[in-house]
Amino acid sequence: MARFGGREDLYEAENDKNVELMAQRVKGLKHVSLDIGQSIKDSNRYLNGMDDDMSSSSGMLGGSLTRLQRLNAGSPRTMCSLVGILVGFFMILWMVSSRNSS
Repeated sequence: MARFGGREDLYEAENDKNVELMAQRVKGLKHVSLDIGQSIKDSNRYLNGMDDDMSSSSGMLGGSLTRLQRLNAGSPRTMCSLVGILVGFFMILWMVSSRNSS
């Protein structure tokens, strides 16, 4: 056993070096996985906010559609007047914005 003592010390030193290298790599992977976890939490928070916004938009659009249906039930002439007013409003808005940009 005495004649293998030098090799055992060499192997022991190499193993210690490899263990330290692996510990550094594991530490690096831990930081990467924690960053990924934080990114996932942020993304989920963002998506939940978008879901809430879409739900509120859906509710507002549903209410607008209901009011338009009630308005349309009155008479077709009322709906034509409304469409005419909206088209006129957007044409005036377009003309004003095109003058300002020139």
